[in-house]
Amino acid sequence: MGAVAAVDQPDTHLCLVAPEALPNLLPALSPASAPGQVILLWAPPLAAAATRLAACLQRRGIACTRWEIADTGDPAAIQRQLARHLATLPGAAPAGAPPRIALNASGGSRAMAIAATALFRAHDLPIFCVAPAADRLVWLHPAARPVQSLDASLALTEVLAAQGLVPGGSDPAGMAAVPPPRQQLCAWLAEQNRRLAPALTELDRLATHAPAPVDAQPQSAADARMRALTALIQRLALAGVVRIDRGRVRYADRAARAFVQGGWIAEHCLALLQERSVPAALMRVEALAREDGPGHPADLLCLARNRLHLMVCLRPRQDRHRPRQDQNGSRRDQDRPRQDQHRPSPSAATGIQPELLQQVLAGSDARVLLLGLLEPPPAVRRRAAELGIQVCAGSRLAALPATLRTWIDGTDQGLG
Repeated sequence: MGAVAAVDQPDTHLCLVAPEALPNLLPALSPASAPGQVILLWAPPLAAAATRLAACLQRRGIACTRWEIADTGDPAAIQRQLARHLATLPGAAPAGAPPRIALNASGGSRAMAIAATALFRAHDLPIFCVAPAADRLVWLHPAARPVQSLDASLALTEVLAAQGLVPGGSDPAGMAAVPPPRQQLCAWLAEQNRRLAPALTELDRLATHAPAPVDAQPQSAADARMRALTALIQRLALAGVVRIDRGRVRYADRAARAFVQGGWIAEHCLALLQERSVPAALMRVEALAREDGPGHPADLLCLARNRLHLMVCLRPRQDRHRPRQDQNGSRRDQDRPRQDQHRPSPSAATGIQPELLQQVLAGSDARVLLLGLLEPPPAVRRRAAELGIQVCAGSRLAALPATLRTWIDGTDQGLG
């Protein structure tokens, strides 16, 4: 490679491809640091990541070139490969003008970063790295350059595409502001969750299977569970979520059923996030999957502070009592509600698979929050803690506003 010199404003970024896309996207798409072209240095295991990143940059009008190398783990061997690539740039010959190129050292393997950094330092070319959560570009060489603020205005769909993540059942209409009466209903359900959790489970049984008429005025004032159920039905009926039809509870529609079965928690999160002063891109979903691999049920996606956040509501599966039938095929023992007919099964209370979530979100540095009417089983909680997944369930739902602030603004580790 010929003699080169550092320049004030590079028009080319050399990016080291890694599973996480944001450190390479942010400086390329921020007006203050955007280059005319990006060169992606990639090794075969990351071919798909390089293709996705190139597509995202090209959609923004940035020219993109890909340089393949064999990442042997030997910095010296990688450096020789990179030097041969750099020698092909216009102006790299001794007689030409120096190439206006800078190294983004945020990605790649350790060997790739060592090799590229050493080569750029040897030729006095600028080197920077990116702190996505802080929206900052930091110059490593020359170190005297001031830190730059990044303002890429990334769309959530852009980040998902760059990471190879595919939302399932996304609902743009569901992103409208949550009406104040609905916000109040969700907040009441969260604040009263300790008292109402059994009632919500019983209500779902009544509305789904309609085994018996509902006593809207329980005779026994000591029956706290029935009082909670009555209060819940009355509040939901006023909100149009359920109705009483000839003494039986009915859901207003499929959306109402989903609301009672756990959707209210996602709606509560959505309302709280929409009230935040920190801008956040939000999307209601039913699942999140890798474009080339597994998927997992999900409820809400959020891009805040240049980091992906995923909320998963744990919906308890129920142990349903199967009615006996008489000789005419009629139900005999379902004329009155029984508390043991439809209670949540703690061993199957979540449907969550932490390892699967880890596979889906690998390389994305995403944060995950599990939310639930009931506490997940201890084994699930332990595994979630090991994977850096936060849990807010059961009585702790009352503290959801504070939990969301800590989760989004805090420093807890993600799955990436």
